[in-house]
Amino acid sequence: MKAIFFGHACLKVYDQSGKAVLMDPWFSRHGAFFGSWFQFPENTFLLDEALQGVTDICVSHNHADHLDPTVLEQAWSSNPAITLHVPRYQTRWFAKRLAHLLPDRQDRICQHGAYERFRVAGETYMFFVPEDSPEAVDAAMVCLADGQSLINLNDSKLHADQFLQIRQMTQTVDFLALQASGASEYPLNYTYTERERETRSVRKRR
Repeated sequence: MKAIFFGHACLKVYDQSGKAVLMDPWFSRHGAFFGSWFQFPENTFLLDEALQGVTDICVSHNHADHLDPTVLEQAWSSNPAITLHVPRYQTRWFAKRLAHLLPDRQDRICQHGAYERFRVAGETYMFFVPEDSPEAVDAAMVCLADGQSLINLNDSKLHADQFLQIRQMTQTVDFLALQASGASEYPLNYTYTERERETRSVRKRR
């Protein structure tokens, strides 16, 4: 297994065949969360390299610094056969979000249940481990290739039993990727006119 970090939460894993899977690619030049978040260090110039040889993409959850529709569309433009793999959560909120953002790509999106192994990128296998809470929409991603394993926790908060089940399914943990700082939007408060606030409130309820 060869793993390359492309900034923020984006990881690319190759197997011995040279095929690759890409996880949580965020390369937007416009940032996220109303332009309040940007990659540091900047990674936008690495996008072409990140997409080379990719046959599958895995996205853990809906946050804009993990789910980047512009990058996904660019990936499909370079290789229409790419499959987007996502977790199947206890609610359909994430599936509806994907249908809204990627209405013309539903035939290329595959949902997977918790701990369900699926094949990507040659002889590489993966599975998702969603948080247990019904209101949580986040998941760890576990990658298995060439006799090694990589656990990508991204923003997920798993409990001890989930880690034990991952250990049973992987036997050993060779790579562990996790965030080094808390994920919170900044600024936490926004000032809008009354009309703008009402417009945004209606949009959020759709």
